[in-house]
Amino acid sequence: MFKFETYTQEAHAFVNKVALALGTDDPSQASRVITAFFHALRDRISTEESLHFISQLPFFLRAVYVDGWKLSPKNIRAGNLEEFINTVRVRCGYTAIKDLGNDLNAERTLRQLISVIREYVDQGELDDIIAQLPDEIGDLFERTEV
Repeated sequence: MFKFETYTQEAHAFVNKVALALGTDDPSQASRVITAFFHALRDRISTEESLHFISQLPFFLRAVYVDGWKLSPKNIRAGNLEEFINTVRVRCGYTAIKDLGNDLNAERTLRQLISVIREYVDQGELDDIIAQLPDEIGDLFERTEV
């Protein structure tokens, strides 16, 4: 039997943790940042790595990650941190200013999101993701105090 209630509760718990880490009481804002980050990340790491990553996430978040995903043998160029943040902004859409703010706040927001992801994804998997990213972007995954 499919456990919709359990999966929904797990997703809500994750989103609420992210909202708390971001300092907002708006779960929609947290959801937008999660989705935008996932979609920007999946375009910069291998399909195999993406599948390893999402296997450790709550079930409904896997759906968020793969929503609209067009598998391609080549990912887009990883780019630098500024390009990555701009990609996340574009994926946030018209709420990007509210969701991310300036570059410094956007970087802080992404680090806080990753701090929650750390509760679900083991360090070995995060290290594998970091290895596929330029240092500037990989540095977002460093442990930080929230």
